[in-house]
Amino acid sequence: MIGIRAHAAGSLTDRLDRDSAPDSDVARDHQRAMSLAPLLLDRYSTLSQAALRFCLDNPDISTVAPGFKSVAEVEESAACSDLPSIDAATTDKLSALFRTFYHNRFAQ
Repeated sequence: MIGIRAHAAGSLTDRLDRDSAPDSDVARDHQRAMSLAPLLLDRYSTLSQAALRFCLDNPDISTVAPGFKSVAEVEESAACSDLPSIDAATTDKLSALFRTFYHNRFAQ
């Protein structure tokens, strides 16, 4: 399986790179993502790195295909394979936040 959209249309980056209405899904998702920073930024320089590392740590994902807009983003993404894995306790907290934020959006 190939992981795509690891940055959730830019929501899981430190700042949005485009204008979006405050009530748009992307703007709401980006605001929610800021609550992840305290869980992740002690080990990773950016939310982007943490998002890619999260995907790389998932045993069901063989590889991740992130998008790039600059050489710096390519270098940042390439460095993620050498970063430490996200520990189980943090993964559990991230999963709980996901359920809190997106339960209604993905519930069947």
